Amino acid sequence: MKQDCKLSIFEDHENNSESCCKIIFPRCSKAILKKFQTPLELTFPDIFGNLDKEQKFLISIGSNPVVILENASEFVSQMKNIPGFVEQIIKFIIQDNRKKYIFMGSHTFPLIIKQKWLDKYPDADYDVKYDGISETSLRYDETIKSIRKKRMPNQAILHIGVEFTQGGHYGIAIKNGEKVIVFDSMQMGGRSVYSSAFLQVAEDVFDIEPVILQNPADETVCPQPTGGFVFVKKEDVDYIEKIQDLDSQNHFCYLWAIFYFHVFISMGDNSLDEIFEILYKKCIPSLAVIKRYIWSILHSLYPTDELFTSLIKEVISFSHGEEISDNDTDFFLKFFLLNFRYIWDDMGTKKFNLYSIIDCDLKKFREMSNINQCLEYSVSEFNYVLDKFT
Repeated sequence: MKQDCKLSIFEDHENNSESCCKIIFPRCSKAILKKFQTPLELTFPDIFGNLDKEQKFLISIGSNPVVILENASEFVSQMKNIPGFVEQIIKFIIQDNRKKYIFMGSHTFPLIIKQKWLDKYPDADYDVKYDGISETSLRYDETIKSIRKKRMPNQAILHIGVEFTQGGHYGIAIKNGEKVIVFDSMQMGGRSVYSSAFLQVAEDVFDIEPVILQNPADETVCPQPTGGFVFVKKEDVDYIEKIQDLDSQNHFCYLWAIFYFHVFISMGDNSLDEIFEILYKKCIPSLAVIKRYIWSILHSLYPTDELFTSLIKEVISFSHGEEISDNDTDFFLKFFLLNFRYIWDDMGTKKFNLYSIIDCDLKKFREMSNINQCLEYSVSEFNYVLDKFT
C-alpha cells in the first residue's frame, strides 16, 4: 500500500468475522471460530509439519492472523500440482472469449541460462549455465523437445515454471502469429531477474524472438514486486514490517500468469498497464486483485460445497501425500473459506490489521456463468473491511 493511501479511505466499513462464519457455516460460534484461527501446523502437525522460526516470531509479536492467511494461501499454491487444474482455467478463458488459442501445457524448467541471454541480461547470473551436456542442460533440452513434438499452432499459450533452490516462479508466453509475448509478474520496468529465463524458453519453443510489452519506464505496473519472497535479514531495521507486508503475502505467480493471459485475450495487449495505473491511483493493492480473482475463479469452477471439498481433498493428496478423513476435509474447506478472504495490511502506518476484501456470500460467485465476470470482479472497486473480532 502506498504511503499516501490513508486509512480514512476505508474506515467507514467494519466487519465481525463471527457473523461471516455463520453465513458460510450456520452452526458457527466463537468457540468454533477460534479453531479456524489457529495455525494448521498446531492443529494438524502430521500433515503440515511444525511451525518454523518465522511463524513462531510472528505469533510472538501478535501477528498470528498473517500466519493463518498464509496457511489458507498455501492451499491455492498447491492447486497447480493437480493434473488439469491450470488447463481447465485457461480452457474456460479461451472458450468464454471465443478465441482459437491452443494451450500447450504448463511446464517446469530448471533455472538455467544460455550465453545469448546472459549477454543480453548480465544481471541474470544464475547458478547454472547451459552447456548442452550437463544433467540440468539435458533435462532442459528434453522438456523443450517434448513441447516441440506437438503441432505448432498459429495461436498458442505456454505456461512456464522455473525452479531453483529457494522455490520457483511462473510466467506465461503467448504466441499470436509471428509474435510471441512473455509476461512475468515480477517484472518491474519491463524485466525481472527471471525475465531472461522465460524469454529463453519462449524462443526455444516457438523459434521466434519474444518481446515484453510492459513499458520499460513504468515501475508502477508490477503485480508481484518480490514474488512473495522476503529479501530481508532479521537484523535489518524493517525486518518486522517486511516479513508480513502485502508483498510477502503475494505468492500467486502461476495465477498472475493466467490473469495476464485473461486480460490480454479479453481486453488487448496493453490493458494490464492501464488497469494497474488506475488501481495504483485508487490505492487498490495488487494482492487484493489477485485474491479476488482466485476466489471468484474457484467458486465459479467448483460451485458447490461437494465440488470444492473434492478440490481441497486433492490438494492435500497431491501436496502432502496424505489420505484424509471426511471430517478433516470439511475442516480444511471451512478453514480456507473463512481465512482466504482477508489480507493483513498496515496501510502505511506500521500498525497491521486484518481486512476483509471479499464478500461472505458464496452464492453470487457460484452463479457466475462466464469467466470474464471473475476478471471484472477482481478489478472492481471494493471496500477494505476492518475485522473487529480479531
